[in-house]
Amino acid sequence: MTIGIVLISSALVNVLLVKLRRDRGLTFIVVSHDLAVISQMCDTVHVFRDGGIVEAGPTRRVLREPRHPYTIELIENHERFGIDRVREQRSRP
Repeated sequence: MTIGIVLISSALVNVLLVKLRRDRGLTFIVVSHDLAVISQMCDTVHVFRDGGIVEAGPTRRVLREPRHPYTIELIENHERFGIDRVREQRSRP
């Protein structure tokens, strides 16, 4: 008997989920503190604090032009995870 082990990275899982969403018209609810994942997978975002929504809107707008102090704090503390690419797009036409 042969046993195969397949290691799948979280990045690959994200790519597969995005493809499924696009190809099959699915909707996902993603709950994560990883703003890089949110920026790649979600069209809209709701930022929660203390059990309530403090900011919501199109993901690109919220990450590029956050309005709530907590959203700003989250972004500033998570740039090292890759959302700096999204924020840099702000300066591009």
